[in-house]
Amino acid sequence: MPAVKSIGKAVFYDVGGGLVAAPLFWYTRGLADAFKWCLRFWIDGWNRFGLGVWLKNIFVPMYGQQDTTGRLISFFMRLVEILGRFIVMVFWSVFSLLFFALYVIGPLVLIYLALRSLFPGTN
Repeated sequence: MPAVKSIGKAVFYDVGGGLVAAPLFWYTRGLADAFKWCLRFWIDGWNRFGLGVWLKNIFVPMYGQQDTTGRLISFFMRLVEILGRFIVMVFWSVFSLLFFALYVIGPLVLIYLALRSLFPGTN
C-alpha cells in the first residue's frame, strides 16, 4: 500500500505543481522570451527591408549621375521606395505587437471562457 500513497502523492504534486507553475512561468520567463522573440522579429524585419540602408543613402545619386536631373530622380525614387518599405514595416510591427498582446491576454481570455462555460447561469 505505501506505493499507492507515493504514486498518488507524486501525481497530485505533479498535476498541482504544474497548475501552479504554468502561470508563473507564462508571466515571468515566458513573457520575457515572448518579448525577446517580438523584438528579434521586428529587428529582422528592419534588416530584411533594409530601411536603414535606404535612409542612409537617400541623397546619394543612383548610377553615379551627378547632374541635377539624376539627383532629383534618384531622390524621389528612393523616397517612394522608402515609403513603401515603411508601410510594410508598419504592418510588420503591428503583427509583432499583436502577437505579444495575444500572448499576454490569451490565457486570461481562456480562463474567463472556461469559467463562463462552467457556470452558464451567471454572466
